[in-house]
Amino acid sequence: MHSKVPQVDARAGDDAAASRDGVLRSSVLPLLVLLVSLGATALTWYGLKAQAEASAATDFDSEARQIAETIEARTRAYQESLQAVVALFGTSRVITGDDWRRFVDGLELRRDHPGVEMLGFAKHLDADQLVVHEQQMQARDVPDYHVWPKGRRDRYVAVTFIEPFSGNSRRLLGYDLWADPTGRDAMQRARNSGVVSLSKRWSPVAGNESEATVLMFSPLSGGYVYAALHCDDLMEDILRNSVVDAGLAVYDGEQTSSDALLYANARARDALDAQFKPAFQTTVPVTVAGREWTLRLFSQPYAKAVPQRQLPLIALAAGIPLSFLLFGIAWSQATLRARAVRIARDMTQSLRAQAGLLDLTHDAVFLRDRHDVIRYWNRAASDTYGFSAEEAIGRTADDLLHTHFPVPSEQLWRELETTDRWEGELIHTRRDGNRIIVASRWAVQRDANGAIEAILETNNDVTEHRREQEERRRLEASLMQASKLEAMGTLAGGIAHDFNNILGAILGYGELAQNEVQQGSSLRRYVDSVMSAGQRAKSLVARILAFSRSGLGQRLPVHVQSVVAEALDLLSASLPDDVRLERELAADDAAVIGDPTQIHQVVLNLGTNAIHAMKNGGVLGVRLDMATVDVPVTLVTGTIDRGEYVRLAVSDTGLGIEPGLRDRIFDPFFTTKGVGVGTGLGLSLVHGIAADLGGGVDVQSELGRGTTFEVYLPCSGRVSHTDPEREALPLGHGETVMLVDDEEVLVRLGEEMIARLGYEPVGYTSPADALEAFRANPRRFDIVLSDETMPGMTGSQLAERIRELRHDVPILLMSGYATATLATRAAAAGVAEVLNKPLVARDIARSLEVALRK
Repeated sequence: MHSKVPQVDARAGDDAAASRDGVLRSSVLPLLVLLVSLGATALTWYGLKAQAEASAATDFDSEARQIAETIEARTRAYQESLQAVVALFGTSRVITGDDWRRFVDGLELRRDHPGVEMLGFAKHLDADQLVVHEQQMQARDVPDYHVWPKGRRDRYVAVTFIEPFSGNSRRLLGYDLWADPTGRDAMQRARNSGVVSLSKRWSPVAGNESEATVLMFSPLSGGYVYAALHCDDLMEDILRNSVVDAGLAVYDGEQTSSDALLYANARARDALDAQFKPAFQTTVPVTVAGREWTLRLFSQPYAKAVPQRQLPLIALAAGIPLSFLLFGIAWSQATLRARAVRIARDMTQSLRAQAGLLDLTHDAVFLRDRHDVIRYWNRAASDTYGFSAEEAIGRTADDLLHTHFPVPSEQLWRELETTDRWEGELIHTRRDGNRIIVASRWAVQRDANGAIEAILETNNDVTEHRREQEERRRLEASLMQASKLEAMGTLAGGIAHDFNNILGAILGYGELAQNEVQQGSSLRRYVDSVMSAGQRAKSLVARILAFSRSGLGQRLPVHVQSVVAEALDLLSASLPDDVRLERELAADDAAVIGDPTQIHQVVLNLGTNAIHAMKNGGVLGVRLDMATVDVPVTLVTGTIDRGEYVRLAVSDTGLGIEPGLRDRIFDPFFTTKGVGVGTGLGLSLVHGIAADLGGGVDVQSELGRGTTFEVYLPCSGRVSHTDPEREALPLGHGETVMLVDDEEVLVRLGEEMIARLGYEPVGYTSPADALEAFRANPRRFDIVLSDETMPGMTGSQLAERIRELRHDVPILLMSGYATATLATRAAAAGVAEVLNKPLVARDIARSLEVALRK
């Protein structure tokens, strides 16, 4: 019995061992699956955690860059506003407080420029200008104005204009920014660089000094334009539009010490004071108006900064009981993801192939999302605009290209919403700053809900084509203008000869009658009136010839003041009873190289226009003085160079000029007067004369207040004034004068005038008879005075034939249509001088004496 017991125990042990082995074998797979599942769960938890942190960090970094770019964009806009103010002061010689207020109101500071606390102009003053400046400002409705702080300094930069003019800003009026080290440093940098410069933190002389303010300066001639930027308002407005609730601290310069702090919101202050530890923080440098700022951005604590933090915990908690299911799902997702990667890779390759095709087109093509952010940019777009794809993608199209639309944007979007397409011309700005015109085509891409998701824009540069069209239109207009002037010249030449012959008889016999009638008698008064009317008719012909450029103008030093005084005397005789003439002539002996008739016509035309503008009466003001131009100045008619000018200002108190008409008032034949009242030649003639003499014309007008025309003529030194009416006539000594004119009345008149001058006249009405008489006795005549336009033979032809008979006889020609062509032809024929009809005794006496003396 004892021998059987071990056998039983051995089998039982084998069975137990086998049972244990089975249990172990059956537990291996579940344990292995559990371990694998737990490992997969742990990996999933770790991956989700890392992904959440990376996503939050990426969003934070993106927002940080966006905030930095927004600050730079905002401050660039403020710099452009300062340049607009500089342009205002550069194009207007006198800026009033109302002008300044209207300009600043138009900028809409509160709406479009948050953070700009005030705009102002500070005038540069030397010590000896201080008292006069304070008196001028006090007279300008600022009776308590004074420059402060007090104290004698060699230089001041005093606040002269400031807007809005209320509260703390009102107290700054007259403040000497040069006395402030912070303002002085920024102004010196602005003046040295010639561009906008930003100051360090500036402590206002009034107001809440705990809030950071910086000054932005732009230099201009005579002072500085500046803007005060309130850092709190600027940054709060920028953060208001931020999608990340970030803490922001802004420092002046590269140091991030408390002394350099310009702004910090509540979250940034908590982070700086160690009230909490942010999940993310970064430092971004920005450049603002040539000055470096440093931005420090802080996220919320980790729990709030990473809102997806619950996902890893949920995955960990659910992974243990559902490990097998999660493992299967993970395996399935991995398979699906691999397939999606392959599909995405195939799609990417397809898109790249399509993008390569778009790079082959010559049109600029780019894709914008619904927020106007550029997502695609082809090679032709880089060639057209100068921006690479890396520079363009991620920026808004408006920020990159500064698009100018031909229609309101609301109308454009309505068309896009309706038709999914839009075509038109846009103006874009290239990287080099040049503007181009593009023919643009837009096509809309919509999402599954029908909302606009993206816009494909295709642009073709048509700048050169439009320039050629504009040049063609300009040439056509010039050709039409030339045709008008040619017709005017033909008309002028046609009437000048006959009309001047008639005037010659009127003025000649009138002058003889004047010499015979006693001074002060009523008959003398009648004759003087006839002579005045004749002179005005002579002036009218000169005006027509001058406008058509048909007349032969003189080029000699003109005593401008005497010519203007003479023209005003003539103009005052025809003034309406309700118009008063006020003259101020202070040019003394200033001279202009030109033709006295041209100066005369400028005064008469501007004066006549001024009288017509004052239908209900008023004051006609004429001022003549000297003006020194230190830098080239742009006038309405063009730019004049630096130098000394004689300035003629003619003003009226009439209706003024409509703004839409100011660009057309110098066009020939343009007039706002009624039919039969004006021809539209006056201002065109003024413009032509000023340009011909090397000057220009400027216009200032205000509706209901009147108009002032300023004519600038280059001064050519000084010349003494002599009154030709008081000079004694040079008389002859019995010399024989051959007088030839086909008008018998002018021959009789000429003989009598020449005889009174001490000469022996011999008159002929036929050039053939005159030539025959000269051929019979060439030594009989000492000088020949002949008309040019005669039947059968012209005066020039007569001169050539007389020269063949006797080469040393002086010859003078007369013409009612003396052109440059006639002067050239006459000089070739040996003529000493061409005289303009109608002639008076003084003209004949001077010419005879000069010709005989040579």
